[in-house]
Amino acid sequence: MEKKLISICIPTYNRPEELKRTLESIDTTKYDDVNIVISENCSPKQKETRAIVEEFKNSSKYDVYYYENEKNIGYDKNIRALIQRSKGQFSMFFSDDDMFMPGAMDAFVEFVREHQDCGYILRSYRNYKEDGSYNDFRYYKEDKVFSAGKETAMQMFDKSVFLSGFTIRTEYAKEYVTDALDGSLLYQIYLVLEVCRRYPSAYSTILISKAVPISNNTHYFGECDEEKELYKTGLKGADDRFNFALWYMKIIDYIELKYNDGFGQEFKKYMSKYSFSILSSARGNYLNWKQFIKYSAKLKQIGYGTSFYFYIYYYALLLLGKNICWKSIYFLKKIIGHRPNL
Repeated sequence: MEKKLISICIPTYNRPEELKRTLESIDTTKYDDVNIVISENCSPKQKETRAIVEEFKNSSKYDVYYYENEKNIGYDKNIRALIQRSKGQFSMFFSDDDMFMPGAMDAFVEFVREHQDCGYILRSYRNYKEDGSYNDFRYYKEDKVFSAGKETAMQMFDKSVFLSGFTIRTEYAKEYVTDALDGSLLYQIYLVLEVCRRYPSAYSTILISKAVPISNNTHYFGECDEEKELYKTGLKGADDRFNFALWYMKIIDYIELKYNDGFGQEFKKYMSKYSFSILSSARGNYLNWKQFIKYSAKLKQIGYGTSFYFYIYYYALLLLGKNICWKSIYFLKKIIGHRPNL
């Protein structure tokens, strides 16, 4: 069987109605280039999910492949399972609670076709808030191609956390399979570090996906053995947030230990420069100001406090709060058209 250009790979758990919304948002007309692969992670709503997928499969023009895991294998292992099950030259990962931007997929397919020599495609996306406002995540003024190397890997790393639209060449992702990072919830950014070191990558300005508020506001992390000791409250507690931030550094250390090329310290300084999201994600929504001070002190200890930007973010968030700081960031991004390059 000839491979499609792109497999849309969807890990799903306990969200049949949200998955239905995601599937119905796929509107590409390039049926010969795209198929859909779904991996259901043994959730309580498995039967409902199966019914949703069967209905969609019978009514759509896409080739749809549906798999059910015999037990909950966790986020990271389910990503690996999808890589093995992918039918495309490229695997585009998509969360079961996000949606495709209308009309964007056809253009994105052509972008991928024009950059088939690349190992990784960095996407742009839109993030909606509950009040209907949104923030566009664009990282450069125009489409770009990057040569392989450590510098490119570093630049792509923190831009690749959001899963929906994450696009990687399947055969390259298969080269770097490991279970050493299970429980991190960040397996895809490990792949970025490996693939971008060895293969060229590209950035597309096309807004391919949009994150929308979760209807039941539930994050299903901590449900399997690898995650339950780290994430007990769906990333809402102080320990949960810190463990998530710690895994960024653990992944950098893992790569540094593997290659021993002295890049780890420079990489951690880069993460410090762009630590606003790590800090702001905990401020206000999950931690009060006293907890935020303790949380930030722990971040400093593990390497985030190596640039003055960290302290600018810290004091701004502590004194002004999350909303004012984010509004300032939104305003700045609208002026320059993309995330500032520091």
